[in-house]
Amino acid sequence: EEQRKEQQEKQQEQLPCKQHSHPVLEWAWSQWWLLTAGWWICAVCAVQAVKHATAKNVLGVFCNLLIGGPLLVPFAVYQGVRPMFAHWRQLLLIGLLNGLEINLGNSSLYTVGASLKTAMGGFNVVVTFVAAALLGTNPADRDCLLGCKCHNHGLLSLAIAMVAGGCVLTALTGAEQTWGASLPGILLQLTSTVFYALRYSAVKLLLNGSPDSPSKLQTAAVVSPVTGLIALCCFPFFEGGWQVPEIQDIAVLSLSIIGILIFELRLVELTSPLTVSVLAIMHNVLIVLFFSCFQHDGLSKVQCAGFAVSICGSLCYAGARMWAAQESSMASSDLAMSMDDKVSDDPEDSTE
Repeated sequence: EEQRKEQQEKQQEQLPCKQHSHPVLEWAWSQWWLLTAGWWICAVCAVQAVKHATAKNVLGVFCNLLIGGPLLVPFAVYQGVRPMFAHWRQLLLIGLLNGLEINLGNSSLYTVGASLKTAMGGFNVVVTFVAAALLGTNPADRDCLLGCKCHNHGLLSLAIAMVAGGCVLTALTGAEQTWGASLPGILLQLTSTVFYALRYSAVKLLLNGSPDSPSKLQTAAVVSPVTGLIALCCFPFFEGGWQVPEIQDIAVLSLSIIGILIFELRLVELTSPLTVSVLAIMHNVLIVLFFSCFQHDGLSKVQCAGFAVSICGSLCYAGARMWAAQESSMASSDLAMSMDDKVSDDPEDSTE
């Protein structure tokens, strides 16, 4: 009876909040396809803002250090500061890797078109696979690569081969034709990919195993200022002098970064991390189509073929992950059932 009274009191407390909330907004906040559309729009706007800016690293300083960080910190503190203090070393390392990834990738836009940069993002899958195998983040990747058991992971091996082949074809043909690519820009993007893989592995190794690990919002509150500091350190190498970006670029990029974070968090709640990763793969297609159609980043037939192969390989990679997760869950459930059967059949554990 006491529990029922407590539940009724909680429901009565929540009624005023529900009355003040708009039903249309509640409905939109629960529709994954609307959230996906908002996420993709924010992603396109972010790439467009970075490409349009003449001082890309200074833009990162304004958006991450001066705007993004101060906006995220109050919400992170509201969730609790204990996880951030307990894992401050791990968060700083992740922020350092994230800052190098983001700023090197943005600097590649000085000499590489936005379409080629996005298409080369498929290398993230390949490099992350190798890093996860070498660092022991994923046992399946380690068994496949270092254990020379690729035949036991046929779909995973096929996916990695498709992504690697498609990205190499896209990058090599893009460097010779109409995407305005150059060797420094391609090397910067590839280096950014390495730091992406290291950041992914660091998150898996340092935070996922901890029971009191910080939330994604708390992690972003620390990572965003560190990313801005890395941008401040990078700008002397890629920009001639201090130049304040246009206000519209600062506003668009800042709002897009926050929007991407909010939409990703909500989509993970409504669907699953694997679904969000598949949607992230598909939003690369949208970015390439947008810049090809409206920003004169032309696509040759060979480049289209290479990009299509890498996208198909990325989808196969997501499918292999889903299949492996299902097999592991089934194996654990079978083990639990067998243990229960042994306990029930054990006469010593039976009670009168």
